[in-house]
Amino acid sequence: MGVLIFMCSCENDIQQVNAMFFANDSALMSGKVVKMTYTTNGQLVAKMNTPLLRQLPESDGTSTVEFPNGLEIFYYDSVGSIKSRMRADYSIYYENQGLWVAKNNVEVVNENGEKLNTEYMVWDRNKETVSSDQDVRITNDEGVIYGSGFVSDQRFSQWEIQNGRGIINVNTDE
Repeated sequence: MGVLIFMCSCENDIQQVNAMFFANDSALMSGKVVKMTYTTNGQLVAKMNTPLLRQLPESDGTSTVEFPNGLEIFYYDSVGSIKSRMRADYSIYYENQGLWVAKNNVEVVNENGEKLNTEYMVWDRNKETVSSDQDVRITNDEGVIYGSGFVSDQRFSQWEIQNGRGIINVNTDE
């Protein structure tokens, strides 16, 4: 009789059920010291290393992949040489939006040796762009440029800096 009363008094509130299954600490997948290799048609494209990865469920059925202790990614050319790299102390990938967000000590070095440093950067996979609306520093052979943000293609080969300032070395022999 007691069990019957208990079962009849139970009510499933969908918001409570979702909160239980989609809590921040309920990872779909997690891993420590993760090393991933990305290939396309057997060709090495990138390698990623992270000390901790957590895939978290979202209420819309997609997931978010969090790298709470940072990550480092190396991008390769067709002969297997590193052409660029990116590292950050924290990163998160929003699957439903196609956005990677990198935070804290973000550094990108492109194939020309140009180095970008910032505290916040977004890679939009769908638009194939990289951007930041926070302070940036770009260092190259000509000098150091500071700005209040930047926009670039995803390879960081064609970039534009907002409110740029800095010291540029100019070769007067040309």
